[in-house]
Amino acid sequence: EGSKMQDIVGSYERAFDAYAARNFEKAIGILERNNNDQPSSILLERCRIFQDAPPPADWQGVHVSLSK
Repeated sequence: EGSKMQDIVGSYERAFDAYAARNFEKAIGILERNNNDQPSSILLERCRIFQDAPPPADWQGVHVSLSK
């Protein structure tokens, strides 16, 4: 269990680095393997949205939630 969690955390971190670098396709490829992990699912959805509608050029990787 602990080893699996470390794998999930490690892959999430790699995916987040790709996300922050605007490499959404790479991030999606990593995150799709963690489909039972809630944080990965949330980041995966953001990546898919940005893949279809890229963020502005001055985007710094920050997500602003528009709902609670």
